Amino acid sequence: MKSYQLTYIVSSEVPSDSMETVKKDIETFVQEHEGVILSAEKTTPQMLAYPVNKRSSGYFITLEFQSPEDKIKELGEKIKKEKNVLRHAILVKKPSKPKKPRRTRKPMDQATAPKAAPDKGKSNVEAKDLDKKLDEILSE
Repeated sequence: MKSYQLTYIVSSEVPSDSMETVKKDIETFVQEHEGVILSAEKTTPQMLAYPVNKRSSGYFITLEFQSPEDKIKELGEKIKKEKNVLRHAILVKKPSKPKKPRRTRKPMDQATAPKAAPDKGKSNVEAKDLDKKLDEILSE
């Protein structure tokens, strides 16, 4: 059985008791068709981004469940027949992969640290010599 997430919007114009009956009908439909409900969430009426079926607000209900693949089409058809459901979406939830621990570098010892190669062709210039050159350039 695969895991699914069903999100649907119930019109806020219906009374809350009939909204609860729609929610329970869908949950019992899933359970009757060999499904297992993992979690169910309901929100307060929220404004929609754009009007759906001439309605501007609705209850968002999210249902996570496991069900055989062949029963999902029947669930979609049942939700389409509900007149109070404005929109619905059924998504396949992929199982999360366990993350590998991150590799970190071990601090290097002074003995094993690579030595910096000396620059060939460049001589070390002292600060005094630089100051003298700068004074000469600025005085000109």
